[in-house]
Amino acid sequence: MKNADMKEKLLESFRELAKNAPIDKITVRQISEKCGVTTQTFYNHFPDKYELVHWAYQKRLDRLFKELESGEIDFKTFLRGYLSDYQTNSAFILNAVANTRGEDSYSTRGGRYFCESIERETCRVLNVEELSLEYKLLIKAYVGGFTNLILYWLSNGDEISIDDMVTALADAVPQKLKDDYVKRNSKSAKIKDSKEFTKNHRIISTHT
Repeated sequence: MKNADMKEKLLESFRELAKNAPIDKITVRQISEKCGVTTQTFYNHFPDKYELVHWAYQKRLDRLFKELESGEIDFKTFLRGYLSDYQTNSAFILNAVANTRGEDSYSTRGGRYFCESIERETCRVLNVEELSLEYKLLIKAYVGGFTNLILYWLSNGDEISIDDMVTALADAVPQKLKDDYVKRNSKSAKIKDSKEFTKNHRIISTHT
């Protein structure tokens, strides 16, 4: 079995057990037995159960950022995908938030990873190697509010639609980040248009 497949099987077993017990009370042995493998197989893939929890979060986030970076999706589609994943796994996520603490805290580690991911994406968009302190603080503030709003949303059932959440989270992006992103994309679009014009001009020239 492929490494990724085994990780998915372990995650599914953990989610099934988490339907009836707090995450911090579930043991690696229980996860392994539910999955039909030995505890050594578990440890071949993860150092502990908390790494399995965070692997699931990072996997989802990495996939969305990859699609955003490639241009397959825009930011609102990114947000919709993020929220849909959270909604699908809401019981497991709320269990993880309530029953992980300290360095293993789902909220703390998830928020840190999300900040790092946004910083990397912002560096890519702005074509810089390192962000200024101002940018880093803006991103931390955004991610803090982002995380709290999503947890409120998950905890309150269907009070707020995904559409309303997408709009709220998109509108909450700090204005400086929005402005610089638009400026950067506008420049890229002009360069692209210029190259396309030059290419077309050459094609026309060779046929006249």
